[in-house]
Amino acid sequence: MKAIPGKEEKVKRAIRGILADYEKEERDIIYLESKNHCVLVHLDGIRQTPEGSPSFYATLDEAEHEFASSAFLRIHKSYLINGDHILQMSNYKVLLDTGMTLKGSRKYFSKAKLEFYRGR
Repeated sequence: MKAIPGKEEKVKRAIRGILADYEKEERDIIYLESKNHCVLVHLDGIRQTPEGSPSFYATLDEAEHEFASSAFLRIHKSYLINGDHILQMSNYKVLLDTGMTLKGSRKYFSKAKLEFYRGR
């Protein structure tokens, strides 16, 4: 994936800031979700509040570039999931260790599934 000039540092700072605010580490990110021009960060052990999940303004493509060398898998245009929190992938659905199920898309799911099971 091609780097987006000027955006890389913004995304790094935003993610580091959120992790610091919640006293979490990268491994505590369950998944990132693109919604309303923001990237929502779903963290392990942090319940979503009425105000929503911690977020920052960016595209999921920009966030995906930040996690390109780690265990994160893109399963949908709106979801980038930490592979360490995946229990099972089948029928375009991902079961997470939180009990939540996210739906993948044809465009992304097959590649993500292959990468997930190759890494196990």
